[in-house]
Amino acid sequence: MARARPARPDDARLRGCAARAEGMAVAGPVRVRLRRRFFVAAAIAVGAIGGCGGTGRHVAKPGTAAFAAGAEPMCPATAADRAGLADDDRAAPDVDYDALAGRRIVAVELRGAPAIAKQLAPDIALHAGDPLDRRAIDDQLRQLWRLGLLDDARAEVEPAGDDGVRVALVVHPRAIVTGIDLDIHGDLAPGKLRRLRALAGVLDDPGRARRTAQRLEDELRGDGHWHARVVAVDRRAADGSIRLCVGVDAGRRYRIATVRFPGARAIDPKDLAALIEQRDGAVNAVGGAYRADLLDADLLRIQSAYFEIGRVMVHVGAPVTKVDEAHGRIELSIPVEEGKKFAIGAIAFTGVAPELVASYRSLLGVREGTVFARMALAAGLERIREAERKAGRGGNVEPMTSIDVEAARIDLTLEVTP
Repeated sequence: MARARPARPDDARLRGCAARAEGMAVAGPVRVRLRRRFFVAAAIAVGAIGGCGGTGRHVAKPGTAAFAAGAEPMCPATAADRAGLADDDRAAPDVDYDALAGRRIVAVELRGAPAIAKQLAPDIALHAGDPLDRRAIDDQLRQLWRLGLLDDARAEVEPAGDDGVRVALVVHPRAIVTGIDLDIHGDLAPGKLRRLRALAGVLDDPGRARRTAQRLEDELRGDGHWHARVVAVDRRAADGSIRLCVGVDAGRRYRIATVRFPGARAIDPKDLAALIEQRDGAVNAVGGAYRADLLDADLLRIQSAYFEIGRVMVHVGAPVTKVDEAHGRIELSIPVEEGKKFAIGAIAFTGVAPELVASYRSLLGVREGTVFARMALAAGLERIREAERKAGRGGNVEPMTSIDVEAARIDLTLEVTP
């Protein structure tokens, strides 16, 4: 069945707070500087953030388990992204490490971060008395970067006496996000923004902001807002302060109008619908959102229900959706091929003393000619296993089946071993 592809959201609607932030520039990614020359991204274009790299995020496609499959990327790379590379020439002055290599370090000093000095101190691996080594310096800077607390870091080395050196680790801590600017389109419960609001007053972490925005976008799509778009980007003011700009366009919420089970006759469709996990009507129910990724376990439950009425050849098909884009409605169909109703045929025992066969038949609890019901058979097998264990044996009872499709009959042989 052909399925309509939801239209792409208008990304321009998400740029309101960015457009109002006059005099602000997009904050670039963290500058990693271990040696003298490095290439860094200078800026990320507005609207090309929040998971936009290479493949980008995708619009949810109805009727599939993978909501991101087959849709167009939301935010292709812009010319600003491709051109936004610059050579970082702010490296420390040239130091001839080779000329100083091997000299004894007489002091290691941390400069530029008094507020977080105690947090950094346990990760300072350079100590007085160590020989100066370029690799050790590079490893030390990498370790500081891994903490995620710094915007810049470098090492400065100067001679001290005839055979000593002083090492200064010069760092610049990350800024604090001073506030959140929101640009909201569509209905959105205030609680949905809780995680994004919590980013105010903490260390600036663009990666964390993008992940938080992506999480909200995924939640909205899971609630049926297939066109949902969430963007979070830093804005750095002239005074160096950081504000987080968040744009949210929830878009229309698609709701299920009907749930049908074509081919179902032996079980009432209402009873089949009750087997679907609906989360109090929020998903996969009339009026709720469609979540194909949650239906797999439900299909197994429907299949099991048919097994209990002897329909052991049942086939529960993949869900099929018909989407009304104009009204945001979904018709959900789960096709069922019920097959024949099977009955219990002959029941035989092996490995059982003749005098125990009658009692074991009674423990089994199913009789020849009755409808095959898997749960009833499993309960009877467990009763026989328990009797075997009480008699001091291993309780090993395995059912062997022989199916006659034409006659719709299942013969059973129960093999009992010590």
